[in-house]
Amino acid sequence: MKVHQAVTVPVRRAEKEDIPQIVAIHQEAFRSSFLTGLGERFLSHYYGLVHEYSGGILLVRQGEASIEGFVAGFLNPAGFYRRMRREAMGLAMPVLSAVGRQPGLLCRVIYNWHRVGRFSPSRSATCCELSSIAVSPKRFGKGIGKSLATAFLDEAWMIGAHYVYLTTDADHNEFANEFYLGLGFERRRCFEQYRGRRMNEYAVCRP
Repeated sequence: MKVHQAVTVPVRRAEKEDIPQIVAIHQEAFRSSFLTGLGERFLSHYYGLVHEYSGGILLVRQGEASIEGFVAGFLNPAGFYRRMRREAMGLAMPVLSAVGRQPGLLCRVIYNWHRVGRFSPSRSATCCELSSIAVSPKRFGKGIGKSLATAFLDEAWMIGAHYVYLTTDADHNEFANEFYLGLGFERRRCFEQYRGRRMNEYAVCRP
């Protein structure tokens, strides 16, 4: 009788020491994103906040030599964004430095600052936001993203989330949209963000 052994997927909770690698993967995967434009110091502070937040979920896929990908998010997003606003002084210097390098970022910084301040607490108590997921471009096509997303959902249910939601670009982003649908997410709405950028919102409820 042949015994099939389960393959252990090397997804684990991130340690503080992993944050530089997480930031490097973010910069590789999202070269033209707004958060990447804010610079390495901002990203380090941001992922540090996710790591420290009581409802934060920060997981990494550990390869043989280095981290191959990560996923980040948080239960009770309104609480997390309030924490971000309280950390304004720590975030201000990297943001101002980024605006100094790229003055065009200023309007978007202001827009996003007001956007997170308007987040509805009534929506947040038992929901979880999947804020970012990225795989090193050298490791695409190996199921890493799926293993990270699945582990994130398991963690979210374990800490009491009733549903998980995320947003991603609606246009010219077929791979990501199909990826989330394949994981069981349902598209809840399509809406316009900064300067008419169309976003899809997906959600999946606790089984």
